[in-house]
Amino acid sequence: MRDLDRHRPDFDGEDSDCAERLRFEEFLCDLSTRLLNIPVTQIDGEIERGLSKLGEFFGADQAFVFQFGNLGRNKDKFFVTHGWFAQGIEPDRDKFELQFSKQFPWFTKKILDKKTFVINIPDDLPAEAVSELAYVRRLGLKKTLVVAMAVENSVVGVVALDAIRSRPTWSGKVISRARVIGEILANALARKNSQAQIQQLSAFERVISEISSRFVGLSSNEVDKGIEEGLRLLGECLGMDLGTVILFDRPQQVFRVTHEWVSDKLGMDLSPKFRGLDINETYPWLASQLGKKEILRIETLNDFPPEAAKEREACERYGIESVLWVPFSIGESTLGYVVLNSIKKETKWSDEFFHRLQLVGEVFGNALLRRDKDSKLEQAFQEIETLKNRLDAENVYLKEEIRQIQAPVQIENIVGQSRALQAVLKHVEDVACTDATVLLTGETGTGKEVLAQAIHNLSPRKTRSLVKVNCAALPSTLVESELFGREKGAYTGALSRQMGRFEVADGSTIFLDEISELPLELQAKLLRVLQEGHFERLGSPKTLKVDVRVIAATNRDLLSAIRAGRFREDLYYRLNVFPIC
Repeated sequence: MRDLDRHRPDFDGEDSDCAERLRFEEFLCDLSTRLLNIPVTQIDGEIERGLSKLGEFFGADQAFVFQFGNLGRNKDKFFVTHGWFAQGIEPDRDKFELQFSKQFPWFTKKILDKKTFVINIPDDLPAEAVSELAYVRRLGLKKTLVVAMAVENSVVGVVALDAIRSRPTWSGKVISRARVIGEILANALARKNSQAQIQQLSAFERVISEISSRFVGLSSNEVDKGIEEGLRLLGECLGMDLGTVILFDRPQQVFRVTHEWVSDKLGMDLSPKFRGLDINETYPWLASQLGKKEILRIETLNDFPPEAAKEREACERYGIESVLWVPFSIGESTLGYVVLNSIKKETKWSDEFFHRLQLVGEVFGNALLRRDKDSKLEQAFQEIETLKNRLDAENVYLKEEIRQIQAPVQIENIVGQSRALQAVLKHVEDVACTDATVLLTGETGTGKEVLAQAIHNLSPRKTRSLVKVNCAALPSTLVESELFGREKGAYTGALSRQMGRFEVADGSTIFLDEISELPLELQAKLLRVLQEGHFERLGSPKTLKVDVRVIAATNRDLLSAIRAGRFREDLYYRLNVFPIC
């Protein structure tokens, strides 16, 4: 670019006017040629060099390129993207981001009219430009030249030349040609932005390919982590700060946040946490929009309608400036949305990305469906295995009992007319139809097992076998595994998994004869089963839940055993719900 330092304009003389115009045309031609031929990576540097030559040519003290936010879509915010300062001029940082249309309505109107104008301060400012006058006086400006930059008939920003230390005289004929500066710079920035979009689109295609390949062969228990990693790749590629997946919960008929990624750059204090959020309850306007199954984009917070006050307040609280919701589906069923958020910066969403984001969503959706199907299949297999083990255990138990086959015990089969026996039978009839725990006490040989069988036969659980356990007959080393089961390898000699009597009795009744002989260390475990229906197999951390009615019997005085410390008092009161003596 030609050195224009020696050609600062003095436009008062007619003889110099033509020469100055020619030098200005040479400057424009040189700037246009260089910006057209250099790589896009050098455009910013060339624009700033051009601003320095332009400022020196006009005798200005500073020169700027201001751009409206979101590539010209948001006329509320104005950003300094390029600047030059003459020697001795300190940059004013307040000028680098302005709420322009709100602060300076008179300036905004003139700029949006795509005009090039000069303002002598304060003479050329009208009475209504109150905020503009206060601003330029604070900056110490004496004169400014403003050139609108437009692309496809839309203003995207301005070039501004400011005089601070003097008030130079600028020729109207040269100023009329200054609008070409705006066209040249606007076209260069448009080429830069277009190239950046192409590069970003290419990078996005690679990310989609990587995300798709990651889900090939991914196990069902790794799907959730894979989706969050996919959100990270998307966010980092597109320059986003927060990504979530929203799924429609069909049983509850609500949209819910199920996966989330937050950029490490935000820091923990700025990291919103939305996982598990019920959208319908918290953000009703958003839920109504998601129900339409359409792409929803908020490029600036001003895009929110008045009825979305809660949504806008949440964005302001977390510093979110732009949000994009893209639906994904499989077949005719919409599963949810991929959501990308931009923190503290506005984002213009290019239409080319929407279809590709939907493809990413479908990759997520297919993985989630596969995960759910695998989970249901695994659960079904577990249920089949549990039923098989239970049938095998019942088969073993019934083979042991078949030797003692007898007719089912009914009340009418119990012979006796004494008042005491009739009272006992009346208690049996009363308690049989309930699920209450029964404690049978009496001397050996008085028929406690017969009464237990009668209670079971008269109960709603009679379709299942009564499971009997003689606590006195079990070895102390094996009583826990017999009652609660064991895993393979739980102890030496445990060569296979074994279901305990409580698992076998699930949905039925268990008769614990000689309950007073149960070891003290197992009484706490039995107490938990009575209280919660929960226990663990020996050698397994997995908690099992059963529905078992307990009938216990003893020929000993349990109160004396409690006083002697051989029986737990709390277990006694759990067993003694309905005592029959």
